[in-house]
Amino acid sequence: MLQGTRYGPQHFTLPENQQLQAAYVLAPQTPVEIHWVSTGIPEYNLDTTPETVSMTALIALLSQLLQVHPDIDPDRVYLVGLSRGWKGVWNAITK
Repeated sequence: MLQGTRYGPQHFTLPENQQLQAAYVLAPQTPVEIHWVSTGIPEYNLDTTPETVSMTALIALLSQLLQVHPDIDPDRVYLVGLSRGWKGVWNAITK
């Protein structure tokens, strides 16, 4: 939706911004029919809500990224999300 714009992840990957503060930018997406979390907020329970395929893949991707790029400080990994992505962020940080 924002492809080709200067918003969102694209903003941080612009050469002028990378010169100011170099950063790895990962912006995973899910298809409309797939969600990061398998339940709605009222039903959400950290102990019983099953992990989705998307979340499992994201956690594995982050883990692999940190292994392949040891220059990434794991204490400086920031997660953000918009719309249903924020629910995924909250779920991911609990993992």
